[in-house]
Amino acid sequence: MTNLTANMTITSHDMISENYLRLNISSGGLSRGSIDFISEKINFNISGRSFFKGMTAINQLELEYSDGKLIFIFKNKKNLEFNCSLKEFEKVNAHIQTHGYRKTY
Repeated sequence: MTNLTANMTITSHDMISENYLRLNISSGGLSRGSIDFISEKINFNISGRSFFKGMTAINQLELEYSDGKLIFIFKNKKNLEFNCSLKEFEKVNAHIQTHGYRKTY
């Protein structure tokens, strides 16, 4: 698998609305963008050394959480990996369970 991010951290989250969760991303103390969970879609907007933008349906990827890392695995076997606290992961997990994701870790 190819990891597309390096030393990125999910620092906080914002509940924009009942169907809209935003994860704030940083690296080296600088804001690097966000990951927006909007109903059943995920919009990635990450800048800096690890530039990645795009939108996908939640059911078009797999999600893993292990050892403080949240990993998004795409069908092409590339992945996005973030340092992530359990608190932030629990918010992600609650959102994806509400919007029909098929499995969680």
